[in-house]
Amino acid sequence: MKLLFDLHTHTLASGHAYSSLKENIEAARDKGLLAMGTSDHAKSIPGACGPLFFKNYKIIRNEIMGVRIYKGIEANIMDRKGTLDVPEGLLKTLDYVIASLHLPA
Repeated sequence: MKLLFDLHTHTLASGHAYSSLKENIEAARDKGLLAMGTSDHAKSIPGACGPLFFKNYKIIRNEIMGVRIYKGIEANIMDRKGTLDVPEGLLKTLDYVIASLHLPA
């Protein structure tokens, strides 16, 4: 099976990954992916960035090195009601959201 895209990637900004956005895009290109998404962790994960980091996604082009770039976030589900650790206004600026359960969030 040939993979066409990967929407669950992290950069150093997540606090536990080891690659830059540029390195992730290069890897996607080298694997022949048509698209990739960057989905760093939201603020409840220790070492992750706050909302300002994700607001700066607006400067990232939609296509880089022939790979379509989607801008997302891996949000944390904080309670039984499904509350996320991301402000509603920020969610509206992103292409997609991965909602996850993580400790210690």
